[in-house]
Amino acid sequence: MKFWQLVSLLRDRRPILAATFEDPRWRGYGAWLRDFDAIVNEQDRAKLDASMPDDLVRAALREAGIAVYRSGRTLRSRRAAETDRVVPAEEVFDSYGGDVVEEIFERGSVQV
Repeated sequence: MKFWQLVSLLRDRRPILAATFEDPRWRGYGAWLRDFDAIVNEQDRAKLDASMPDDLVRAALREAGIAVYRSGRTLRSRRAAETDRVVPAEEVFDSYGGDVVEEIFERGSVQV
């Protein structure tokens, strides 16, 4: 998952992302988050498109408590039916990658 995708996905949970970046392994990204508006204004593609470590993404998604709803091959950001299965976002990340997770929340649903 790219840095901009993770920030976009967790825009309403920014304190959780900031707390995740407090881990010594990922502390350098905390400065990027604090400077995010400037990075966007400058279109610093090296930072915006930087691939985040998988362990960081998993930790942030788990801490944020984000879930996806699955019905057959469709993954949704919201439950469409009582029979939809709840799937943790980090599981979707592991199975399909960051682009799919971001797309689910950007478009509302994705076919896998």
